[in-house]
Amino acid sequence: MLTVFPPQTLVLAGVATFLLYYAGWVIYTLTFHPYAKYPGPLLAKITTWHRWYTLRYQIDENVRKPLHDRYGEFVRIAPDEVQISDPYAIDTISKFAKTDFYDNFDPGVGARVEIFAEKDERKHNQLKKLMFPLFRQESVAKYEGYVENILALFCQKMEEEVGEEVDLAKYIAKFSWDTVGEMIYSYEGGFGMLRDDIDYNGWMSMVKIMQWQTGQLGYVPYLIRVPYFLFQLLISGKTRKGLMGAMRTVKQLRALIRKRREREAAGEEFRPEDMLSKMLRMEEDEKVNWVEDDIVLTLNAFVWAGSDTTGSVLGMIVFFILSDKRVYRKLQTELHTTRSDGYISYQAATELPYLDACVNEGLRLHGILGIGFPRAVPTGGAEICGQYFPGGYKVSMNQNVTHLDKAIFGEDADDYRPERWMVKDEETVKAMHRHLHTFGYGNRSCLGKPIAMNEIYKFVPTVLSRYSFEVLKEPTVTRGWFQQPEGFVVKVSKRD
Repeated sequence: MLTVFPPQTLVLAGVATFLLYYAGWVIYTLTFHPYAKYPGPLLAKITTWHRWYTLRYQIDENVRKPLHDRYGEFVRIAPDEVQISDPYAIDTISKFAKTDFYDNFDPGVGARVEIFAEKDERKHNQLKKLMFPLFRQESVAKYEGYVENILALFCQKMEEEVGEEVDLAKYIAKFSWDTVGEMIYSYEGGFGMLRDDIDYNGWMSMVKIMQWQTGQLGYVPYLIRVPYFLFQLLISGKTRKGLMGAMRTVKQLRALIRKRREREAAGEEFRPEDMLSKMLRMEEDEKVNWVEDDIVLTLNAFVWAGSDTTGSVLGMIVFFILSDKRVYRKLQTELHTTRSDGYISYQAATELPYLDACVNEGLRLHGILGIGFPRAVPTGGAEICGQYFPGGYKVSMNQNVTHLDKAIFGEDADDYRPERWMVKDEETVKAMHRHLHTFGYGNRSCLGKPIAMNEIYKFVPTVLSRYSFEVLKEPTVTRGWFQQPEGFVVKVSKRD
C-alpha cells in the first residue's frame, strides 16, 4: 500500500535534504576544495552570494586593497575564485578565457556575441579585427572636430554658470554622452544633454540602473539567475524601467540606422565621415562579413560603455587636480603657455608633460570598475606567481589593488602625486605605464580607449585654461561594479 505523507512532512524532508547537502558542501569547500588552502572571508569561501552582497551594498573593502592587506597576495573571494594582487600576474591571467560571468552583457542581437561578452578567443579576434579600423588613433584623430563642437557647448554652459555653484560631475557626464552622439551620428549637439538638459533617449538613466543590476547578476548562482532577475523585476519599479529601456535601446538604434540610410539616399554627406557612416560602408563591402546586426551591437556597446566610463574617469581626473592646490597651480602655469581662443589638438595636449602626468595619475587612482573580472584557468592548470592553479577554476585581478602596488608606483602609491610619472628613470616610467590597466590589458583591452583619451586630453586643457573652479563638495564615488562620481559641487569663475 502506498504511504501518503502529509505536506508538512514533505516540506521538512526537503528542507532537511537541502541543509544536509549544504552542510556537505561547506565541509568540502573549506577542507577538500582545491582553493581550500587560500585565505579569505569565511562567507566568500562557501558562497558567491558574498560577492553579490559586496556589489549590491558597495562594500568595496571586500575586493580592494584592505582585503589583501589582511589576507595577503592570494585571496579567495568566492568558492571557485582567487584574486591575486601581484601586478605581474596580469601577463598570464590576461591570456585565459573569460567565464560565464560575461554572459549577462550580451544583448542577444544577431548571430554574433557582443565583443566584451564573447568568450571564444577565435571569434573575439575575428570581431576585433573587423572593428579595429574604427578605433585606431588615426581614425579617432579625424573626430576631433566633433569633440570641439561639444566642448563649445560645455564652455557656453560654464559662461552661464559663472559665479554659481554647479555639480561638475553631471556636466562632465553630459559632455561625454554628447561627444559620443556627435562622433557616432553627427548629431549637432550630440544627444542634447548639455544643450537641453534632457536625456531624450533615456539611455543615461537606463545604463545607470542596468549596469548595477547586471554586475550583481554575474555573482548570483548560475542556475537561479533567471528566477532572481524575475524577482527583481517583480519588486523593483526601477529595475522594470531599466529593462524596458534596454529592450527599447535596440529598436532606437535600428531607427537611427534606418534614418541615416534615408539621409544618405537623399544625397546628404557627412564630413568628416562619422563612425556610423564608416560602419555602413563596411556593410557594403562584400569582402567584409559585416551586417546591420553588427552595427547595432557596436552602437549598443557605445551606449553601455562609451559614455559613462569616460565621464567617470574624466570627472575624477578633474577632481584630483582641483582638490590639490599645488597641482592645480602648477598645471595652470603649464596651460597658460598654450592658451588660445581655439582648441588644443590631442597630439599637442599629450606633449604637455604635467598635463600628461595628471591624466595618468588620475587614471591610476580611479579604476572605472570596482571589481576584477574572472578568468578561467585552462585545462591542465597553470602556474601564476609561483602558485599552481588547477584547470576549470577562476582567478582575477583588481586594478584598484594593483594600481596601488608600492613596488611599481612607489612607497607613496596611496597618494595623488603626478610627479611620479615625470621621473628621469625611463624603466620606472615604462613599468608604471605597463601596469596601468584602467582600460584593460592585452588582447582584451578596451577598443574605445583612443576615443576616451581624445576626450580627456582635449577637455582638461580647454576647460581648465578658461575657467577656475573652487571645490565646495567632494564627489561621492559609487562603489561595487561601476565607480561613478556624484555630487561634485564647485563654484565657477572665469580666468583672466
